[in-house]
Amino acid sequence: MLGADVDAFSVALAAAIDGIAYWRTEFPGGKPGGLAYGSLSEALVGDRVQAFLHLKGDGLGTIGPEIQYLPTDFAAEPFGPYVPAASPTAVMRSGRLAFKWRPAEEPAAIQAGFEELADIAWRALYTVTKPHLVTLSGRPVRGTRIGGEAKKWAIEHPNQRLADWGVILRVR
Repeated sequence: MLGADVDAFSVALAAAIDGIAYWRTEFPGGKPGGLAYGSLSEALVGDRVQAFLHLKGDGLGTIGPEIQYLPTDFAAEPFGPYVPAASPTAVMRSGRLAFKWRPAEEPAAIQAGFEELADIAWRALYTVTKPHLVTLSGRPVRGTRIGGEAKKWAIEHPNQRLADWGVILRVR
């Protein structure tokens, strides 16, 4: 997802998480952003490199596991250094929405709350993205989606590559 895609995801998600969850951020080098944000777009302003969606606890505290958002970026190679999107050798590397948790380690109320939060987040993601990515041989890639702005970039830059964790992809 690129800028407009992230904003659309933010809008699709913001009302549904109001009162139950918020975003926290991380700056380069792993330094926490420290504030709580109602939308992903707000959380990613400035030099923030990723954001985490948390269930609200007491005050600004959090409870349970988190959902991690890593933004789409551009690099010289699938695992290479960052480059501007305008670079003729830029590879668009997919972002990531993911979580890891062990339900048995959480109280029933947190299990239910996190299941609801994950469902809300993935419904919003599926609202603003489409499964239009395939490998170079044409095989669909399960679980990989692309936003409208990112798809437009890929179509407008046919000689540049798309990558998901090193696998080179194309738009179908």
